[in-house]
Amino acid sequence: AVRTLALNAEHRLLLSGTAMENRPIELWHQLHMIDPYAFPDKKDFGTKFASATKRTVGGRTFWDDRGASNLDELRDTLRCFMVRRLKSEVAPELPDKTREALWIQLDPKARRAYDAIEGDMEAAICAAWRERSVKQARKMVADGATAREAVTAVNRAQPDVGALSQLVIVQLGYLRRAVAEAKTPAAIQWILDFVQGGTPLLVFYEHKIVLESIAQALNKAKVSWDYIDGSVNQKKREQKVSDLNEGRIQVLIGSKAMHAGWNLQGASDALFVERWWIPSQEEQAEDRMYRIGQKNAVTVRYLMANGTVDAQVAELVDSKRDLIESVMRGEDVTKRRQELSPQAKETERASLSAALRDRVLARLMGACKVSLDDIM
Repeated sequence: AVRTLALNAEHRLLLSGTAMENRPIELWHQLHMIDPYAFPDKKDFGTKFASATKRTVGGRTFWDDRGASNLDELRDTLRCFMVRRLKSEVAPELPDKTREALWIQLDPKARRAYDAIEGDMEAAICAAWRERSVKQARKMVADGATAREAVTAVNRAQPDVGALSQLVIVQLGYLRRAVAEAKTPAAIQWILDFVQGGTPLLVFYEHKIVLESIAQALNKAKVSWDYIDGSVNQKKREQKVSDLNEGRIQVLIGSKAMHAGWNLQGASDALFVERWWIPSQEEQAEDRMYRIGQKNAVTVRYLMANGTVDAQVAELVDSKRDLIESVMRGEDVTKRRQELSPQAKETERASLSAALRDRVLARLMGACKVSLDDIM
C-alpha cells in the first residue's frame, strides 16, 4: 500500500537511518520507490550491483542476490539520489567513540564443554548429510542401478556446498549459544572488575542464559543493576532508563529490545558479551550512549573467545560493516577493521559458514560415506 501510494505521488522523499543493513540489494526497494524508471527491475539491479546469479540447492533453483559488485558505480549512483548527514557533521562537539576487541582464552572446563558441543554439531551435520546420500542411493537403485553402483556414485559425488551450508546454519545457533555460555564467567569477572571504579556500564547480550548468569553474579556482589528485554513494557523501560541516567543503578543489561529509541547518556561504556548479526543494530545500540549532550568519550568493547566460532562471527559482522561504509561513504575502513579484529590474518578469508563447512567437508569425504548396509 505504501509503495503504491508513493509511486503515484508527484514528489517522493524517503527518510532512513539504516538504508542498508547487510548488502546492496536492500537499496533497490528504496531506489525503485524514488525513481521507478531509473530502477525498474530488481533482477537487473541485483545482477549489476549484487553479483546476482542463479543457484540450485537441494533441487530448488533461486536467484542469489546476496553479493556485492560494481561498488564504485553504485556509490556514484547513490550520490544522485541520497543526501547523508553524519553524526560528526550534525554534532561535531561529540567526544570520540572507540571500539575494542577483548579476546579471551576459555578456561579448561569451558573449553572442553565447547569442543564437545562443536563435535556434536559436526556429527549432527554429518548424520543429516548421510541421510540425504542414502535417499539418493536408494532412488538410484529404484531406477535400476545396483546397490554397489549407487553407493559408489553418492560417495564419489562432490558434496553440494550450498545444501551443506544450510545444514551448518541450522546447527550454528547451538554453537553460538555454547560459546556465549562458555565465556560468560569471563564476562562476569570483567564486569565486576569494571564496576569497582563506580562507572556506569551497559551490557548487551543475545541468549537469555547470559542475562541469568550475569544477574545472579551482580546480585551476589550487591551491584545495583536492571535489565531491558522484550518482556519489559514501555513504562517500565522508561523507569529503568531513568534509573541509569540518574545514577540509581550502575549496570543496565539489554537485549536487542534496548538497541534503539533510548537515550542512555548516563553511561559511556558498553560491553557486548555476544556479537549481533546486523552491524547497524550493534551501532544503534552503541549510540544509545553516543548522543548529543554526551560529555565523555564513549568506549564499546566486544568480548570474544579465541579458538571458537566468535572469530568467524566477528569477521562476518565486520565485513558487513566495511561493505556498508564502502557503499555509503566510500571510505577506507581497513585500519579500523584491523584494530577491531587483531586476529584478522587468521580469518580474513573466512565467512561464517565457510570455516565450519570446510571442516565438515573433510568429514563427509571420510567418516560420512554411505555403505551397502545403509541402503539395504
